[in-house]
Amino acid sequence: MQGTVVALCLAIVTACGTPSTASPPVPGSGGPAASGSPTAGDSTTPSDEPDLSAEPSVATSLEPEVSPSSSLPASAHSAVDCTGNDKNRDFFADIAVSVSWTVYCAVLPDGWVVDAGSYRLASGGKLDIGYRNRAGARLELHEGAFCSDLAGCSPPGSEIGEAPFGDRTGTLISAEDGSWALVVDAGKAVSWLAIGRSLDDESFRGLAADLIRVGD
Repeated sequence: MQGTVVALCLAIVTACGTPSTASPPVPGSGGPAASGSPTAGDSTTPSDEPDLSAEPSVATSLEPEVSPSSSLPASAHSAVDCTGNDKNRDFFADIAVSVSWTVYCAVLPDGWVVDAGSYRLASGGKLDIGYRNRAGARLELHEGAFCSDLAGCSPPGSEIGEAPFGDRTGTLISAEDGSWALVVDAGKAVSWLAIGRSLDDESFRGLAADLIRVGD
């Protein structure tokens, strides 16, 4: 009888298998249940530091369109004062020695960075570049043969007088969308336009007045 009981127990163990001894997954252990959860390094909380990773793309994006000279004349060294990193300053220096019109760059307070930019040399050449700060304000510059419209391609709004655009004088516009615009030589073959967004009148005027020539 005893032998029969032992055989029966062995049969039950064989049929059911050995019970699992694996411990339940520990939260945060990296197991399958946690694979889709953010870790401390994946925080989506915005950083107060500006994202500088986009700045090199300003120069990189130009490579298919232009072939900048590897050696720049001494007159282009004024780009060292332009806001941005070394690639951004090279960007301004390159176009300044390649076009016949005056190139301007911004000299901005701390916290401003280059957001995006491009230029082309065909059809008289044009330059477009944008800056932003941590508060969300934005300054855009459009220069050269970027517009053939008599209105100067500035945002629609009301002209409220004149204001400095670097060492030039332009027409100040209070745009309908709440931005500010300052246009020089509107409708001509070569013109200059600054646009300020999320800036008050005084701040925009100050940034536009501080624009400097590059390469002169």
